Amino acid sequence: LARVRVQVRRQPEAGRQHSSLQFFKEVTPDADGLFQIAAPRGAYSTSIRLEDAQDWYADAPIGPKVSAGEEVALELPLHRAAVVHGRVVASMPVQGKKDAPAQAGGRQGVGITAYLKDADGRSRFASSTKTNEDGLYTAYARAGQVLLTVNQVPKGYLAGDQGARAEVRVES
Repeated sequence: LARVRVQVRRQPEAGRQHSSLQFFKEVTPDADGLFQIAAPRGAYSTSIRLEDAQDWYADAPIGPKVSAGEEVALELPLHRAAVVHGRVVASMPVQGKKDAPAQAGGRQGVGITAYLKDADGRSRFASSTKTNEDGLYTAYARAGQVLLTVNQVPKGYLAGDQGARAEVRVES
């Protein structure tokens, strides 16, 4: 697979708002997918991020409590993401012909970001990509309602007042 970045963050103790003790460790799992992180006792939240592998995702962060000298085994399952293909086109009037119909073509270098929308309508980053020379792109997301946005356009183009957006339903 790819490099796995596991983030372990110590949670604040009861009655405190912040914890100054944080742990970040980048690990590469062995052939069995195992890795180890040493941390002092406390309550932690953990999350996993796959670098250079947007076509995979991990479940939501989990938070184990660790006592001094205790070893905690966590299972962080990875899942294949769904693939969302699309094409960005732009209409341009034909040069020198005032009333000529517009010609449409794919646009290279357009930045696309996919967000997964939760039940409350909040959006969470899923993946980002750029269009190729034909205006084609491939984005990845887990199943659910996905919001696709244009976040970068080539010089000379506008994405509109609200930016170009589309919502799609992704099935597993």
